[in-house]
Amino acid sequence: MSKRLIIDGGAPGKRFDYAGGFKETINTFHTSVSILKDFRIAVPSFFFLILHLGILISYLSSLDPPSSSFWALFIGGLSSSDLGHFPDHIVLMQPILDRVDIFVEIFINIIFQGATTVLIYSGITGRSLSFAGAFRAAFGKYLQLFLISLFASLFIFLVFFLAGNFRASLSPIAGNTVYAVSMAVALAIQGLFLYTTPAILLYDSNLFRSFRVSISIAWNCPATTFFIVFIPFILTVPTTFISIKSALIATRLSPDFIIHNYIVSSVIEMISIYLITAGGTVIFLQRMKNRLN
Repeated sequence: MSKRLIIDGGAPGKRFDYAGGFKETINTFHTSVSILKDFRIAVPSFFFLILHLGILISYLSSLDPPSSSFWALFIGGLSSSDLGHFPDHIVLMQPILDRVDIFVEIFINIIFQGATTVLIYSGITGRSLSFAGAFRAAFGKYLQLFLISLFASLFIFLVFFLAGNFRASLSPIAGNTVYAVSMAVALAIQGLFLYTTPAILLYDSNLFRSFRVSISIAWNCPATTFFIVFIPFILTVPTTFISIKSALIATRLSPDFIIHNYIVSSVIEMISIYLITAGGTVIFLQRMKNRLN
């Protein structure tokens, strides 16, 4: 018999209690950090960091033809010879690796996030689960996780694509307003997809059911969902801003600073993704009235 998920949204008047949502989010993050006493839960996140640092090392050590031709593919009109000169290869590093990260996020990081979700579930419920078992569970649901990641990425890309085209004809102030609105919409989309991964891995939902469950939870606790995606986003703002200005920094200050910023950015992104993944998993479990078997 399939299990029926019952969402506990609390009293209707409490849905938009942002003070209560903020407090619940802080408690959720506290739980997320507390369970790291079981070091296995943090291992997938460290794999994420190692992967990104490996990509950085690979880029910096393969700038001569024919290897440089691979990196040149990520920016239209770029030739491999453009990457063979200092500081051009540093100036171009950030936009190239940003595009590489999109593919890594869609195709690979979902495995790390999935394994983290399963390990968090075992840590909270006290159920025994091997580290290898968590990865097997994530690989077993790879298609569903991949499609969810792809759909979310496409929606967010569409938002920024439309906003970018719209901004082109606006004044700087109006353009910045459009950018801020598009960022808010992107965070809202992330919130709507927040609970799909635990629904797939812990509730054995199919693609459409996981999205329906995720929307239902987000609808019942919008304030908490907002803060779970917003607070980690704020953590990434400083390094993201520096990344946007990478060409200016590389040419006027220190090119090596871009490398250091990428390393720091990868660490912060690891923390941010863990908080979002753990926060979504914790809230998912708290909002279920029936026990997962």
